[in-house]
Amino acid sequence: TAEFFANTSEEQLEELLDGFEQVRRRFKTNERTFDNESRHGNLPKPENEAKWKRLCFEKQASQPPTLTIVRQIDQIGACAALSHFEKWLREESVRTQKESACASLLSDSYRGEWLFALLVALDTPLDADSYASMRSLLRMFSVAWKAAESSGAEESVSAIAVLSVFITILGKYFGQVES
Repeated sequence: TAEFFANTSEEQLEELLDGFEQVRRRFKTNERTFDNESRHGNLPKPENEAKWKRLCFEKQASQPPTLTIVRQIDQIGACAALSHFEKWLREESVRTQKESACASLLSDSYRGEWLFALLVALDTPLDADSYASMRSLLRMFSVAWKAAESSGAEESVSAIAVLSVFITILGKYFGQVES
């Protein structure tokens, strides 16, 4: 994580954070106009990991995180889905024995879109488990970023860009940079 922030200019970090904050502001403005009774429409219960996985992680069954869907996710659901997401990425990294597994998984747009949408939907302060999930994601993304950065491969460019967005959001916006 320290290496990422040392190699990224303050201007780049501010640009990423400004973009994220703009999306959050627009989302929160739209969320206020949303009828609270419509929450949880067809969404899985927070503890139903298998249904969350089908919704936002499995390529064949995944739906894009449309505004209509994401507005239905309350804080408890967003925290649970974030925890599930962290677990799935960690399991895939262990299964493939590749430090960069999370980079390739997030480069598939639907997974990256879902993680971004979950982060947009979260309100701070969060519970300790959610912050722990964020720190775990940040560590995984930092390792994958370093591997992609040192590989120099052309296909690593998009992975580096995606990972940079998430490292910045988790590290700076949600304050999970470890010293």
